[in-house]
Amino acid sequence: MRCSPSRLSYGSGSRPYAATYPTDHADSYAGLEPRVLRQCEPAIQTAAGNNNAYVGAAKEIESGDGYEVTASSMTAGHSFTVKGTSAGVMKRECTPTGKTGAEGGGWQNRTW
Repeated sequence: MRCSPSRLSYGSGSRPYAATYPTDHADSYAGLEPRVLRQCEPAIQTAAGNNNAYVGAAKEIESGDGYEVTASSMTAGHSFTVKGTSAGVMKRECTPTGKTGAEGGGWQNRTW
């Protein structure tokens, strides 16, 4: 498993490496999954535990031209998803929907 050195300019984390994943994979996000992110950034937690959020899902979208990474909270049903589209648009979404303030974690019900 090669990990692109270009990811280092973005700092640590699942979204930065996911964004550079195609550099080493024939310009495609095909094969992107949590275990691959962890291989290139060992600090990424990919299973529930230790009272931490974790990357529960990472996958290609748009036939390999985009990606989606979801971090799940230690609070059941709460997650944060980042989608990088083939058009270069970054979409972010928090769940659960319909929850706000302290009950929802502050950013629930928003896409930006």
